[in-house]
Amino acid sequence: MNKSILAIALTATIGLTGCATKSDLADVRAMAVKAQASADQANQTAQTANARANEADVKADLALEGAGIANEKIDRMFKKTMNK
Repeated sequence: MNKSILAIALTATIGLTGCATKSDLADVRAMAVKAQASADQANQTAQTANARANEADVKADLALEGAGIANEKIDRMFKKTMNK
């Protein structure tokens, strides 16, 4: 009984939706190709952004290092003037 109900439901579904045509499949393939191209472009954009963020991080580290060196020099100069 359950198998026959399932078969009837499946047959009704197929009958209502119809069969996929070659044109439908071509449309789906075209959509898939377009989606893949968009995904590839998004991946490339993300990789570029990541590389630029890494460069900015390195530059920020260098700037902080330079600021630390400058602060040390200022501290030494201040201590020398205080000792005079």
